[in-house]
Amino acid sequence: MKPTKNIKIVLLLLSSIINELYGQTYNHLLPNVVFPYQLNSGKLPENTYILISPLKLNSNPTDKNYISPKPIIIDHNGYVFWYMNSSSGSIGDFKYSSNDSLFYFTKYLNGIASYQLMDLKFNFVDSILNTNNVLSDAHEFQKLSNGNYIIGGMKDSIMDLSKLNYNGKPGSKTTNVRGYVIQEFNKRHKLVFEWNSNNYIHPKESFESYGYDSTKYDYAHGNSIEEDADGNLLISLRYLNSIYKINHQNGKIIWKLGGKSSSFSFTNDLGFSGQHDARRLTNDAISLFDNANTSKEPKTSRIIQYKLDTLNWTATKIWEYNQPFFVKSLGSYQVVNDDTHLINNGFSFRPNPSVVIINKLKENIATLTFKDSVMCYRSFCFEIPFQIKQPKILHANIGNKTILIAPDGVKNYLWSTGDTTQIIIADKRTTYQVWTNYGTGMLGSLPIDLNKITNDDFYLCNKNQKKISSPKYGETYFIKSPNGIETTIIWK
Repeated sequence: MKPTKNIKIVLLLLSSIINELYGQTYNHLLPNVVFPYQLNSGKLPENTYILISPLKLNSNPTDKNYISPKPIIIDHNGYVFWYMNSSSGSIGDFKYSSNDSLFYFTKYLNGIASYQLMDLKFNFVDSILNTNNVLSDAHEFQKLSNGNYIIGGMKDSIMDLSKLNYNGKPGSKTTNVRGYVIQEFNKRHKLVFEWNSNNYIHPKESFESYGYDSTKYDYAHGNSIEEDADGNLLISLRYLNSIYKINHQNGKIIWKLGGKSSSFSFTNDLGFSGQHDARRLTNDAISLFDNANTSKEPKTSRIIQYKLDTLNWTATKIWEYNQPFFVKSLGSYQVVNDDTHLINNGFSFRPNPSVVIINKLKENIATLTFKDSVMCYRSFCFEIPFQIKQPKILHANIGNKTILIAPDGVKNYLWSTGDTTQIIIADKRTTYQVWTNYGTGMLGSLPIDLNKITNDDFYLCNKNQKKISSPKYGETYFIKSPNGIETTIIWK
């Protein structure tokens, strides 16, 4: 999937405006089932959304009030537009494809990855599984230009690695070598192409610093697959510190960027290591998230773009962004448009932000930081043509109270206050939001700021249809509103 073009992110950089929009607390207008985060930015253009799916891995730190993370969509005003009702498994690589107006994501549960598709109404429409005795791998799920789906996987082979040394000791003659596998399926889920690194790349290309295990030697560890402009495939192999280009027809290696036997020499750079998310850019360059695992201390990770010359076989650095910290694994990088770059910092905890949005001058224009405990494999910014009409909250000042009503016709309600009823009493003059069930998740309403609302949306009346301005405690009244909602309320 190609980066979305022509999205101009407009930022309000004055701190007073940022504080007014988002406050300084993590739970500003968040449903209590969504993992807390802080977004420091201004507004995104209308129809532009951030897609993010935090993950909990077996790592510290752990927040004592930990909430199981869910995939979320943040709208152009910074509010939670929608979140998935995911009760089991880890979900990652949550993204949108403008080519077919579908959401793509991977779900990892009990050691098995499934690759899911969801429409613009947030209903599941299809799923893909690895086949042909290939173990599942949750790193990548893409749609190719020919309409087929491509995913990653793993398959083991027994190899004699006794001629290789690992930490001064020879490898086993019967090493169980885990190869990285690419599988391509057509729309009928028929396997049409398969590639296994064990058939093309010897484990001697791997680096000792990533470790050796004779019972499960993951020497390549693929983490991204990208269709190149000519239809061939670019594969990021993390433990080889290299990007491989392979022939999409016969699987043969066309070239290697980085690693022990690079086809290219680096003209103005020392190269990369432990990388993630290798992508082909529209200017014929390659981008990647350089984790820098085998770089010299002190290690810091970075974003890098290379221009590749296949006549002189040189790789020239044309742009980079250096992080002030080290990301030992995970991570992604999206060129949203010519002046907007989204960086997802992978295995990184607070105070480091999970997401940073910068411009081409490398100026920080937005950050998203989770409270604690979680990280993100990838994050994205997309312009999405939703045809969804967000619910509107109705309000009225009656007596000394303000009544808020969510729309009819849904089963579940969850307010930013934690209430789960259709009608609530607002106890503060502030902003409120409610989420109601929509597809496989919950859709956020348009927020309502009680400090900016003057006209009432409804009124109370008694059983004789007489309007009541001073209701009495314990009495039952009818609510009448312009949109046709007619319900009762017991005044308390």
